[in-house]
Amino acid sequence: MLQIDLFGCGDSCGEFSAGRWQIWHDDLDLAAAWLADRDSGPLTLWGLRLGGLLALDAAARLQARRVLLWQPFMSGRACINQFLRLSEQLVDPAPGAPRSTAALRALLAVHGAIEVGGFEVAVPLVKAIDACDAAHVTLPPCAVHWFAYGGAAPAKPAASALRLGERWGATGAALHFHPLEGAPQWSGAGELDLPNLRAATCSLFSGDPP
Repeated sequence: MLQIDLFGCGDSCGEFSAGRWQIWHDDLDLAAAWLADRDSGPLTLWGLRLGGLLALDAAARLQARRVLLWQPFMSGRACINQFLRLSEQLVDPAPGAPRSTAALRALLAVHGAIEVGGFEVAVPLVKAIDACDAAHVTLPPCAVHWFAYGGAAPAKPAASALRLGERWGATGAALHFHPLEGAPQWSGAGELDLPNLRAATCSLFSGDPP
């Protein structure tokens, strides 16, 4: 298994403001090539939140045989909207009025970048992520394992997940939805330990049903 820090993220080189969707795709290409030089087995792509959408976007090009998604964003625009809500910048709101995502996007368009949670995000990255939508991704024949929390675990996938499964099935991809109980704070500070998610994921590699 190879875990990577994408350019501008984690301990990798570069500032987050210089991160670009295409650069992150290039990082995945390098990682896949590095693995192929060392192992001839089928490729599994594994992504958390926005990383899940990136994995889906790269799956066909890299001919992945399996994609693991941890609470993924299915819409890049929804991801950016949530990210912008973390901004501490003021956009001249009336006293006590909430900042709107539209106002933050307008500020981003004017200045070319906006600081969110201590990170500067630039327009080119925002536009590329906005344009990415799981409903328009073409997958290779592969297994897609989608792990999602939702309070009490639902008895069946949401209608949106079923629709995506039907779209992906047209190219031979099979969606397996794994509901988990709970509502983890993905954006919270500090380490996050999710033993039920780890156990369900490990069961895929051990051959046990999740």
